[in-house]
Amino acid sequence: MTIPIAPASLVCDDNPDFLDPRFVFLSRASARYDLVQTFQMKLDEAFDGLVPAFKELIDYESDFDRLVEQIAKQNEATRPAIRGRR
Repeated sequence: MTIPIAPASLVCDDNPDFLDPRFVFLSRASARYDLVQTFQMKLDEAFDGLVPAFKELIDYESDFDRLVEQIAKQNEATRPAIRGRR
């Protein structure tokens, strides 16, 4: 199997050997998607294998919690709770 070289925009200017970890994560997700689509991997296995990689990609304690709060606020703003509904 041949692995293509990453485009220049995905590589850090200071260190051309450094690949953006977000690109690595998306590549892993894409490969797992292909494996699920061809019945070579179960969906649970594919997803569960991505969760630790995602946690490593972000600072789980601060960034993830902040992201969840931001999504919740956006959800509340776009879909306000209906009160007194019977």
